[in-house]
Amino acid sequence: LVRVRATSLNRRDLNMLHNDYGDDASYAGGIPLSDGAGEVIAVGDAVTRFAVGDRVA
Repeated sequence: LVRVRATSLNRRDLNMLHNDYGDDASYAGGIPLSDGAGEVIAVGDAVTRFAVGDRVA
């Protein structure tokens, strides 16, 4: 789980908001956020690559 601290809005995000991709099922329920940065605040039991407190982007 990542606490997002910074984001950017790019063309892909705007296209999603304006439904420019049509009814493509791959975007159903999609959240427009291509670029973001933050910190890991929780990990699952099997996660080894990330730890709580890691900064990610």
